This record gives sequence, C-alpha cells and structure tokens, in this order.
Amino acid sequence: MSSYETLIVERRGHVGWLIFNRPEALNAHNLPMLEGDPRAWQELSDDDDVRVIVNTGRAAASRPAPMCGRSPPPRHGPAHGQAGPGNRAAGVAWCPGLRRVEAVITA
Repeated sequence: MSSYETLIVERRGHVGWLIFNRPEALNAHNLPMLEGDPRAWQELSDDDDVRVIVNTGRAAASRPAPMCGRSPPPRHGPAHGQAGPGNRAAGVAWCPGLRRVEAVITA
C-alpha cells in the first residue's frame, strides 16, 4: 500500500476507502492530492479483494462536511436513481476505468 500526503487509503473487508484528508481546507484539492488521487484509485482498483470503493472526506470537528462539487442528479427520466455512463445517481459515481470494482460510493 502506498503512502499519500493528503489521502487515506484503507481496506475493510471487500470495501476500499479513499478518504480526502484536508479538513482544514474543507478537502479542497491541492497539488499533492491531485497527484495522489489517480494513483490511489488505481491502487484500489487493482486489488482483487476490493469490490466497492467509498470516497469520502474528513470533516473539521467544528463544521459539517461540505457538499460534493458535482451537480445533483437529474430528477426525471428513465435512468433516475441508476448509476451508469452519462448519469450519476445521488451518492454514486460512474467510473468506467475501474475494471474490478462493482460500485463506487461517494459520501
């Protein structure tokens, strides 16, 4: 397992955890995080035991975690609530480059 300056990578059973660890900056990405993020995703993706990845961030003790930067999911259409190319259901991100992972959950 690699070491990252601003990311925490953990495995708990079949669950891989990718945790942003810059609570003092509301987990805003900086250069070390931008450089480490793809490597951390690949590390979890390459692990045959990991079947799902949870992506979250540490929150500062005095304030709640910030809302994710992506757009909210569409509230209409046949694919509402389903993750897939072109659609991101609430809390689920579509990651086509990950081969061995069945789902990615963002929290």
